[in-house]
Amino acid sequence: KDVVVLAEDVIGEDKPLRRLVTEYKRTDNPEEWTEKLGRYKIAREGVEFSRYLKENGFHIIELTRDEQLQYGCNVLNLGDGNVISCHREASRKIIMDPHFKGRMQVVPFESITAMYGGLHCSSQVVRRLPKRIAVAQTQDRVLPTHGWQQPVSALNGSINGA
Repeated sequence: KDVVVLAEDVIGEDKPLRRLVTEYKRTDNPEEWTEKLGRYKIAREGVEFSRYLKENGFHIIELTRDEQLQYGCNVLNLGDGNVISCHREASRKIIMDPHFKGRMQVVPFESITAMYGGLHCSSQVVRRLPKRIAVAQTQDRVLPTHGWQQPVSALNGSINGA
């Protein structure tokens, strides 16, 4: 079962900070296309967020508003069950939940959160070519390096991964 972390005051129809979902579905029927939405149409709207998550197989781990304000919800999923967090108490709640099946690492991040930054917000997706492809593409070219990094690979005139 998939797990999601939410602040307790956004969970429920009666909560003042509740979130509402509008779900869009793609249609291949040209008769249903519109100028405003193109190939998409509204499947349903006004669905309370936690109800929508539960209907779609998610288990919710609730954190307090104070934990959320201290970046307890701002975790970074690295894949394969590996998660990093900068909030120790929230991390404990997450790993103690029986639905969480992964590994949690708490990292010191106070210097960044003091400036209102979080782990997830300070991350970037990196895509790398398998080494054998990158080597084949760069054999006849001298490409720039960026400090300590390996040379970047050119692909169709653009920088790979950009």
